Amino acid sequence: MKKLIFLVPVLFVIGFIVYWANEQKGGEAPVLRSQGTLSYAEDVEDLLISRCMNCHNAQQAKAGLVLAEGRGYEAMVDKAAQQDPSLRLVLPGDPESSYLWTKLTGGASKGKGMPRGPSGWKKLPREELELIGSWIQQGAKP
Repeated sequence: MKKLIFLVPVLFVIGFIVYWANEQKGGEAPVLRSQGTLSYAEDVEDLLISRCMNCHNAQQAKAGLVLAEGRGYEAMVDKAAQQDPSLRLVLPGDPESSYLWTKLTGGASKGKGMPRGPSGWKKLPREELELIGSWIQQGAKP
């Protein structure tokens, strides 16, 4: 019985460590979809506003980027990234070469992963990453 009482907390701690490590890696890689044309206004804007406006609003505008309603598309698509001007924030048709994608997936060569939370990088859920990546891959339509 004493072994069982000791074993339960140990298993709990191991489970937590495995869960935490998987969250830090981001779990499985997002799967980009090719069916159904996505648009910024209909599919992506609300997501970016809900996840990114704390830092990318008209008052704060981290990295000079404002994602307020009606402004995000023009601010991102085919525009140079402030932290790495050799990259476009969103390069239509190419998520891997889009700075936004590298920031969201934690692969940016400069700066930190986005979005940020009080404890650091807080990777978006897989479905949200798939949506953004698919939108870029499909040509980043307005």
